[in-house]
Amino acid sequence: MLEQERRGSQGPRRFLSPDAALLVELRSCGSPNLAEAQRLSRQAWEKINAAQTANEWDLGGHAQKAKELLDQVNNELKMAAEAANKH
Repeated sequence: MLEQERRGSQGPRRFLSPDAALLVELRSCGSPNLAEAQRLSRQAWEKINAAQTANEWDLGGHAQKAKELLDQVNNELKMAAEAANKH
């Protein structure tokens, strides 16, 4: 995963971006709906990251929490794809 570091008023912050390899994996699982969900999740993560940059990372921690939740979404989508591949 790609890692970015920014220094804000609260010190260094690390953010992981969604993994492009996961998108390929979901596309290959045969579920276009899962692949599309992952693509939209990744797009949302990137938009939140852009908002953080534009606002100099001062979003009260809420944008970071949203990105963490999107990371969880991506993990769940990966597990769903793995389950689909077993059937």
